[in-house]
Amino acid sequence: MPASTMDAVAALVDAAAGGPDALDFAPRAAAARYSVRSHFGRACTVLLTGSTGYIGSLLLEKLLRSTDVGRVYVLVRARRGQNPADRLARVLRTPLFHLITPEQMERVTPVAGDIMQPGLGISDEDRAVLEAEVYCFDYGVVACWGLDALQESSFVRNIASHGLNTSLADANDDVEIDQFQFNVSTTERPHIQNDIVTLHRKAAADHKVKLAISYALSQSTMLSLYERRVTDLVLESKHLPEQLAQTGEVTLTSEDVAKLIGRVFLHRAAVNLLGSVLDTPEFFWREADSYQALYSRICEYLELSERVEVLNARFSVLQEMLDMLRDHLNNQHSSRLEVIVIVLIFVEVLVGLVELMGLFGWFK
Repeated sequence: MPASTMDAVAALVDAAAGGPDALDFAPRAAAARYSVRSHFGRACTVLLTGSTGYIGSLLLEKLLRSTDVGRVYVLVRARRGQNPADRLARVLRTPLFHLITPEQMERVTPVAGDIMQPGLGISDEDRAVLEAEVYCFDYGVVACWGLDALQESSFVRNIASHGLNTSLADANDDVEIDQFQFNVSTTERPHIQNDIVTLHRKAAADHKVKLAISYALSQSTMLSLYERRVTDLVLESKHLPEQLAQTGEVTLTSEDVAKLIGRVFLHRAAVNLLGSVLDTPEFFWREADSYQALYSRICEYLELSERVEVLNARFSVLQEMLDMLRDHLNNQHSSRLEVIVIVLIFVEVLVGLVELMGLFGWFK
């Protein structure tokens, strides 16, 4: 059917109720030459109906076994007390799918609906999922494509409620949001300019293209969070050199300075050692070079390497300042110890003199 959006598919199906000629199906000769493998040769997202029936289950098995399809959303209606997920799970357990691996099974997602209902009977929540794509990264970043602000907030809060011990509102200091626009072109290759991501019409159906872009955007967002944390550390400690220059003393204790040094090291280690910002994701090791080339172009646009260098320079300045404060406090402590030792020696000398004077009878 010539439809590129969910609304168009729903309109075509609704129109079919008006008469047998509402849909223009391909001739039998063309259908006989149709190849599932060639049509779905690239990673893409598919909405499939009738998968609980004989023909639909055969098509689903063929999609999973013979193509590199990224995600198959299966429209299933509730029936006889069974929800759509249970009905689909029963189909996937049949011998027909014995060649399908668990990894391939994970590509299948049930969607509650009914082709006899307006709009395919799909709920607003499921429709938003079908029309959008979301990529979650293990270092705490979520890249949302095609969701509005309310849907993004709802999705992130739902994830946070399962992964955080506190509510998302209590973790606002660790929340960083970067917003970009994207559009689809019929002539331009995938690129980014002026914070607008442009995708070719064919590439827009390839989830790996969006994943490659999302990796770069997620690393940039993570780096922005570290930049903000370093800025907060600088603002928190900028008065210390001024105080030392004006009074020759600082109000911090050795424990406070040690805590600041520990915080700086943790942030620096997160940027340079944990790999979420600097390392090229393992995803690109096993995929075509074109994906990594796209990822590299996005990273270059976002200036990730330059920003990491600037961030490390700020870390170095902070570390030097804190080392200076620690040395100053250590010298103060050493000076106090020297004064205490001198006082003790003086007291010991006085006690010795008193004892000598007692021996010679000076107190008689």
